[in-house]
Formats: sequence, C-alpha cells, structure tokens
Amino acid sequence: MDRKEFETLATRLRPRLIEIAFRCLGNHDDADDVAQDTLLKLWSMKSRLDEYKSIDALAIVIGRHLCLDRLKRTKTQPLDEHSIEDIVSSPEDVIIRAEDNENLNNLINTLPDGQQIILRLKHIEMMETSEIAQMIGSTEVAVRVQLSRARNRIKELFLRNAYERH
Repeated sequence: MDRKEFETLATRLRPRLIEIAFRCLGNHDDADDVAQDTLLKLWSMKSRLDEYKSIDALAIVIGRHLCLDRLKRTKTQPLDEHSIEDIVSSPEDVIIRAEDNENLNNLINTLPDGQQIILRLKHIEMMETSEIAQMIGSTEVAVRVQLSRARNRIKELFLRNAYERH
C-alpha cells in the first residue's frame, strides 16, 4: 500500500475510529488520540495490510485495544447508566456487579478471536449484524451463528463460575 492509498483509507476510517473511541473513553481529545495511534499502527503495518480480509475490522480491533489500554492506565471510566446505578446501590451490590463485569470480560477474552470480535462489535459497538458481516467479509448468517455460539459459551462459563463461587 502506498502513501496515497493509505491517506484515502485513513480519511475514511478516522471518523469511525473517533466515534468508537469516544463511546469507550467519553472524551473527544482522548478519542482523537486513539484514532491517531490506530492509524499510526496501521501505517507501520502497511506492507502486511493486504493479508487481512478487512482493514476496517483490523482498525476497529486495534482502536478498541488502545482504548482498553488507556482505560487500564488511567483507571477512570466515563459516567454511564451503570455508574449511576452504582451510586444508588448498596456497597455489596456494587462489588458484586464489578466482580461480575470483570469475570464477564475475562470470559469473553477466552473466546476464539473471531467470536470475541463479533461479540464486542455487536454488544459494545452496537453494530448491526449486516454491518459486522460486511466488515469482516462474511455473511449475516455466519455472524449470527458465531454470535450465538459466543453467547452460549459465555453463559455456560459464567454460570459454571458462579456455581463454583457459591
């Protein structure tokens, strides 16, 4: 990929990367930084980008990982409906919900990469099945099947872990 092709790609990807990062981080400046870092990472991989089915999906995954890294470093998260629930919940409820969320994230990380990506795009990025299928170069049916398998596996593991804790 030459510089001109990459500039075209970056111009097309940048708004979507900023949108995704802003939803994760809740700050426009941080979202812009993550988008820039994602594009830099893609530029450093320019000689290998032809190996990927979807550069868009790769960019989103890289951007999400950079967001998660940033959140881990700062240990702050934007206030959302769950945070508001935490404020009015008992301390025990807050601890249980935090442990469940952490366990759920750990369980998602055990899924195969394809299922992880599809699950995160559907439930975190709130993308439609058709968008996901187009992004990863698959069919909607295949995406729904992978999504179903991922959900069932998470449910199975979550219930097993909950049972083992009690």
